[in-house]
Amino acid sequence: MIVLDGKISDKNTHSLPTEWLGARLVAWMFDEAGGSKWWLCALTCEGDYRYASHDNQHKPPLDHVEYARNVNRFVNRVANHGGAWVTGWFDDVRFYMLWKDKDGDLQIPIECDLGWERIKEWKPEDWAEQAEQAHALWKAHWDDLEVSRSQQVCLAQGQKLRH
Repeated sequence: MIVLDGKISDKNTHSLPTEWLGARLVAWMFDEAGGSKWWLCALTCEGDYRYASHDNQHKPPLDHVEYARNVNRFVNRVANHGGAWVTGWFDDVRFYMLWKDKDGDLQIPIECDLGWERIKEWKPEDWAEQAEQAHALWKAHWDDLEVSRSQQVCLAQGQKLRH
């Protein structure tokens, strides 16, 4: 852990290259949102925050932004599994997390419909536990499939689906 001026650094929370972090994310979010407003926060491996929204202008209330950033920083530090988590909001009410695997491909969405008033006191550790449980299920699923590396496609890296 890197500490600067008494604060934990946002660097070295994951190692996913920035170009893979944003790959295919916007199109995915329009599908996921189903017409709802959305906003996302991503922390690059260099320690910079990047943001995206349905209209490239929307920003949730400041407390929602800080919450998403805090959760993002923490889950990427303790539960990245070689990939990276992105956090955000649908309609400034429903919290959202998305895990991209080590190849930058979209894998695990987590959406919470409980609303801000219910979750605002939840700690980043609570979300890390959700992330760990979701990753364990995802990994068990892929282990059961017994898919070899040569059978996989890295869409975030520009590989095309084979027919």
